[in-house]
Amino acid sequence: MGKDLVDKSYLSSLVPAGSVVAVAVSGGRDSVALLHFLKSVSSELSFEVRAVNVEHGIRGEESVRDSEFVKSFCKSRGIPLLSKSVDAPQLKKSEGLTTEEAARILRYEVFAEAISGGFATVVATAHHKSDDAETLLLRILRGTGIRGLSGISEKSNGVVRPLLKTSSEEIDAYVSEHSLPFVTDSTNLSDEADRNFLRNVVLPLLKTRYPKVEDSLLRLSENAKEAEAFLDKCAPEPKLDGESVLIEKTDDKVILRLAFEKAFRALGVYSDVEMRHYRLLENLFLAEVGSELDMPHGVRAVKERGAVRLYFPKELWSGELPFSEGVTETPVGKATVFLKEDGDKIYFDAGKIPAGSVFRTRRAGDFIQKFGGGQKSLQDFLTDKKIPAYLKDRILLVAKGNEVFAVCGVDVSRAVAVDDKTQRVLAINVK
Repeated sequence: MGKDLVDKSYLSSLVPAGSVVAVAVSGGRDSVALLHFLKSVSSELSFEVRAVNVEHGIRGEESVRDSEFVKSFCKSRGIPLLSKSVDAPQLKKSEGLTTEEAARILRYEVFAEAISGGFATVVATAHHKSDDAETLLLRILRGTGIRGLSGISEKSNGVVRPLLKTSSEEIDAYVSEHSLPFVTDSTNLSDEADRNFLRNVVLPLLKTRYPKVEDSLLRLSENAKEAEAFLDKCAPEPKLDGESVLIEKTDDKVILRLAFEKAFRALGVYSDVEMRHYRLLENLFLAEVGSELDMPHGVRAVKERGAVRLYFPKELWSGELPFSEGVTETPVGKATVFLKEDGDKIYFDAGKIPAGSVFRTRRAGDFIQKFGGGQKSLQDFLTDKKIPAYLKDRILLVAKGNEVFAVCGVDVSRAVAVDDKTQRVLAINVK
């Protein structure tokens, strides 16, 4: 028997005993080797092995062929398989992404579903030492920051990468020793993509003069990880506010950049954010309040007073639904109108809500009656209440015409305030 593909003690640190590990199998050399090895040591290390395959809809018949190969390979070895087809070209078109970005997003969504659905406790991918070196070199060429220098993570969000200490040559030897069948993705043979150019041209050329170039790059990565861990302690933790993250201004650009990195991670974004994006975010602090930028993975950045907020925008609702007691399902939340109880904060005189009032979001010309007399534009009212700009069009209102009687979750109009003549007091709750 030859050498283990992965050191078993290292593997145990990534895949603890009792785990159900689903290997992400494309049908290519690397993933087939990983699946075979994990299956061969699963009894000894006390974990169960399964497989997950994602057919991205990119390479036509070849992609379908690869998926069928995986199904056959797993069936012949009694390995449970979760196989799913996705439409990466459609996501690429709708979100303005590259093919690689769209495929990765959908692939990791399937991985997350495999874990949340109970098919696996952890997903293992076949990223290896050469992949890590390629990634690091690519990030350097794109002008990465220190976090980018840390390379591919050994584990993140339920995904582990056991082969990161294993070279491409070691995988070749393992596949040959065990006579493992595999398929070849023809797109990997083209040098058009940046990563393929590095893999097929640049790194082989570097190795002719610097045979240990991959090891050197990975030492840089390890040093960067240590520096990153220290700097992480210096950067403030992002302020989570529901579905958004707030980053307050600081004059230290390094700390500010790290704060943005933490914010993206808090939103579940771990890739494709480059130095140019951080520079744009830094400049956003100089822009007018309300200014916005589009960031990778559909994240939007908006300038607020002394801060920048990152969030995932939702489709705005321009319709309306009749106001009534009980439960009303709206596109921006479920509104429940009920008799007031102790502790309810948003309440009003039921008899003062005019007939024909509706649930809706804000519109041009909206106003609200102020406590103390007079009226104020809804825009100014929301600003005074320190409602973030990105939320102003997503707050549910009770209104008739342009007059707003309740800003759900915030306040009510003087026009519907409770007084000594009030007979029924209602409250509104929105979730």
